[in-house]
This record gives sequence, structure tokens and C-alpha cells, in this order.
Amino acid sequence: MQTKSGRLRLLRRIMGYTQAEMAARLGCSLRAYSDNENIKARTVHVMAAEHIITHEAWSRGDPDMLPDDLRVIYDHLVALGYFVPAEAALFEPPGTGRDGPGDGT
Repeated sequence: MQTKSGRLRLLRRIMGYTQAEMAARLGCSLRAYSDNENIKARTVHVMAAEHIITHEAWSRGDPDMLPDDLRVIYDHLVALGYFVPAEAALFEPPGTGRDGPGDGT
């Protein structure tokens, strides 16, 4: 069974992010992220990383990058119509350059 720290590391590596890039995506300091990945991850960070990688797979059009358990969830979201191009802005954090709800435009 994979630890939460191992899961966090795996997701980061799949996305090709450095620890600093992943910390920025999660909105935490590099030190906090490093502690989560190397000492003991908090469930909330793992869940946030899973959300990020699922969206990243959708953005890249590459669901095959997902671990099997997330691929199942991704496929369900697609079937339910959550991942459609017209709604792309709904999945982007504010200030990322895409127009849409929550970005002040």
C-alpha cells in the first residue's frame, strides 16, 4: 500500500513538476510541500494534487497520464459532461489568464 507521501510524490512526478512548482500549484510554501512529500503528507494535500493532475490531464488531452484509480474518476467526469472545452475556465484558479468565473473579468 502506497503512503500518502508516496502518492503525492508520484502525482508530482507524473505531471513533471518540481517540488517548487507543485507547492505553487497547491498554494503552500516549498518547505511545507517538501515536508508533506518527505515526512508525512496530509490528506488534503493529496486530494488537492489529485484534483490538479486530473485537470492537467484534461488540459493536455492526455488522460493516459493518470494513475488507474484517477482515470476511472476522469472517465466518469467526462461521461457526466464536466470536462468540456466551453467550461475550461471553471477549472482554472483565478489569475491564471483564462477568462471565466472568479478571475475578476
